Amino acid sequence: MVELLDRALPLGDEDVSKLIERELKKQKIKVITGRKIIKVEASGNEMAAQIEGGDPVTADLVLVSIGRTFNTDNLGLDKIGVAFGQRGDIPVNDKMETNVPGVYAAGDVVGGLMLAHVASAEGVVAAENATGGDAAMDYRGIPAGIFTHPEVGVVGITESQARDEGHDLRIGRFQMRGLGKAHAEREISGEVKVIADAEDDSILGVHVVGLHAADLVHEAAVAIRNNISATDLGGTIHSHPTLSEAIMEAAHDVHGTAIHNPPKK
Repeated sequence: MVELLDRALPLGDEDVSKLIERELKKQKIKVITGRKIIKVEASGNEMAAQIEGGDPVTADLVLVSIGRTFNTDNLGLDKIGVAFGQRGDIPVNDKMETNVPGVYAAGDVVGGLMLAHVASAEGVVAAENATGGDAAMDYRGIPAGIFTHPEVGVVGITESQARDEGHDLRIGRFQMRGLGKAHAEREISGEVKVIADAEDDSILGVHVVGLHAADLVHEAAVAIRNNISATDLGGTIHSHPTLSEAIMEAAHDVHGTAIHNPPKK
């Protein structure tokens, strides 16, 4: 795996990226970061990738994943006066309405969070308003999943983003290996990280790594969307033995009260 930026998951939380890089190493997957692929050529039955400042890498197949561009040309929208952003995106308001009254857009074409479930939610808002309704798009607490092994589930912002925004933080953590259910499933890798504001105890971000992480993170999405504090999330009794107990324990750990965590030094 070759990544141009400095870590495997450059847009994710740094701790999550370190954990995933460690797990990939256990799986004997070599991760090369901070390097650029110059070109890829076929060499017999193999593909050879030339890496800037490094030795060539050979593989049976090459998967290139370097982002997306907007495909809004030749739609005729300019003929009715729809404005475009600098990148070719279609700006909309919270009603998903363009600058032309009665013309709506949703999904990747509007930019922002280019996720299928976000597009679906935007489409519902756009359709409701196009048929006389009064709906508004709310982007709070939108979860995302990264389907590596182990999985990653994310909602809210990263620790570095929170610090850049000027928050005084409390961080809670709980490792999946502390769960009976994780041992029963023979999947003990990963952890939950809860990022909370130290002043008002609001949850700013939750990052889950482990079995079914992309499913587990929805509990945190509900918490963020409904302004549930870290204390209240931790105080919500969770069924045992389950994987979701890790979220409860990490929320408790925000205040150092996770009874199944080793004492902090």
